[in-house]
Amino acid sequence: MKNILLLLLLSTNIYAQVFHIDSLSKQGIVLDKGWKWHAGDNSDFAKPDFDDSAWESIDPTKDIMDIEQVKNTPLSWFRLKIEVDSSYLGKTLAYLFKQTGASEIYLNGVKINQFGKLSDNQATTKGYDPQGKSFPLQLSKTLLQRY
Repeated sequence: MKNILLLLLLSTNIYAQVFHIDSLSKQGIVLDKGWKWHAGDNSDFAKPDFDDSAWESIDPTKDIMDIEQVKNTPLSWFRLKIEVDSSYLGKTLAYLFKQTGASEIYLNGVKINQFGKLSDNQATTKGYDPQGKSFPLQLSKTLLQRY
């Protein structure tokens, strides 16, 4: 098994358990449990070995207006730990993303995508919703390195 850590730096307009991925159905996997959340921004948050044990658990399936902590925070980080079977090394998977706001997506500390424009100043943050569009993700040795 290879562990990867999915990190999202999100604006407040966006709305652990470890996921074990050793087989995929045609419908894929919904990553809806095990998320951790923390207010603010710190470049150390992107590091795969960052200790997030004091972070709060959060339900990403709730409407943004139902998550009080996120509504009142200009920038937030969300983290999810995922285990991927090494048989997927070198294969290309796809991920779908739906959001309100702006985000950066990190996998084991490597930025793999950005939606919209993040800023400390909410007035200059530009949101973007990819509306469930799929994006390719090649599971390279670098991305799957155990941290």
